Amino acid sequence: MSNIHIISKSGRFISALIHIDIPATNNTAGTPWRTTAIRNGYGTTALPAGDGSNGTISAVEEAKIPTGEVVEVAIRFKLGENPALADLDAAYDAEKTRFLSEFQATYNRYGMIR
Repeated sequence: MSNIHIISKSGRFISALIHIDIPATNNTAGTPWRTTAIRNGYGTTALPAGDGSNGTISAVEEAKIPTGEVVEVAIRFKLGENPALADLDAAYDAEKTRFLSEFQATYNRYGMIR
């Protein structure tokens, strides 16, 4: 699975769609994180179907999105003019950590009833 799909680059700014694995565990309310992702609008992709190259998403990758196993997030980040792969990986890791932390804080009690 590709972690980063670059959409465009303008100067030092890169727009991308990133794919983040969602844990197969539950939130405090007992709702699976993957169900929470789907019910809150993360069950689709903006990429056209294809083989995973040239701006497309592979069938294997695409199948994980509607199940909530993977979410797709649009981001824009700033790197050097010609970033190395390690720079892209570091940007991805930072955004993945930020997203998961925010997602789990926001939806920690999603589905709770009393």
